[in-house]
Amino acid sequence: MIFPGVQTSRILNGLQTRTTRKGRKRWELGGVHPVQRGNYGPVVAHVRIVGLARIRLSTLTEEDARAEGFPSLDALKRHWRKLYGKWDGALEIWDVRFALCPRP
Repeated sequence: MIFPGVQTSRILNGLQTRTTRKGRKRWELGGVHPVQRGNYGPVVAHVRIVGLARIRLSTLTEEDARAEGFPSLDALKRHWRKLYGKWDGALEIWDVRFALCPRP
């Protein structure tokens, strides 16, 4: 899973335990995925998928934003707009919850 550098730090510090993504399903419950810093950056950790659901963007809450490592829902919305151009509350997205795997 590709994340910006600041988010990989949040994951490593236990501050981010979920991500919301648009597009097709790329994960399976229980699957282990590498955490990559940026598109061409190094793998910095691995996470296990512990929850996976299809939800509407409009259902995200302040608590959800904090689980994504953001201080507020407004901050998450700004990040989403930067990535995808607009915040469309009717859009169905993937809610992917994960746990950091222990280092070997």
